[in-house]
Amino acid sequence: MPKYFEDPLLEKAKIICLEQMPIQGEAFEDIKKYFNLYTQNYTDTLFINNYESKYLLNIKKLIGISINVDLIDLNNRKVTLKSIISNLKGKLIYVDFWASWCAPCRAAMPASRKLQDDFDDKDIAFIYISIDTDFDKWRNASIEDNLSLNKNNLLALNYPAADFYQNLKLNTIPRYILFDKNGELVHQNAQGPKGEDIRILLDEYLKK
Repeated sequence: MPKYFEDPLLEKAKIICLEQMPIQGEAFEDIKKYFNLYTQNYTDTLFINNYESKYLLNIKKLIGISINVDLIDLNNRKVTLKSIISNLKGKLIYVDFWASWCAPCRAAMPASRKLQDDFDDKDIAFIYISIDTDFDKWRNASIEDNLSLNKNNLLALNYPAADFYQNLKLNTIPRYILFDKNGELVHQNAQGPKGEDIRILLDEYLKK
C-alpha cells in the first residue's frame, strides 16, 4: 500500500485491512503482528482501543479455550475433543464441522478426501465433527461419504450448548478450524478443502 498511498489515506487503508482480518478468519498471531505494526506508526487511540476491545480480546479468548466437549464415534464410544487433540500433539489438526442435512458440507467431502490424500505423508490429522441430532442419519451419511473408516469421524453430543461452540460462534456449517502442532487453535475460520488456499495454509504451519 505505501506504493500507492500516503498518509492520511495510507492509515485509513491499513485500518480497513485490520478490520477485515478477523472477519476473514485470519490467524490471531497475524492479526496481532499487523496491529502492532500499526501502533508503532500511528497514535489513533480511539481506533486502537476499540480494535483491542472488539477484536483482539475476543479472539484471544479462543486461545487456550476449553475444548473438553463430548463426542461419540460410530461404535457409541464416548471421547472428548480435548483428549483427541492431546493424543495428536505434534500434528496439525484440521476440523470439519458438518451434518447429514447440510448440502454444501456433503458437496465438499470429495475435495476433503482429496486433501487428505495429498497430505497423507504429512503431520496432519483430519477430524470430522457432525452436529446431527439423529445418530442413524449421521451414520448413513458417513457411510455414503466414505467417512465411516475414519476413526476421527465423530458426532457432537453437547452442541450447541458447550462453551466451545458458543465461543466459536458455530452457527453455520460447513465450518473449518485449524489447531497447530501444539494443540492451539490458530484459525477459527480456516479455508475449506477446495482450491489452493488451504494447501498454502497447511504448508505454512507444517514449516513451524
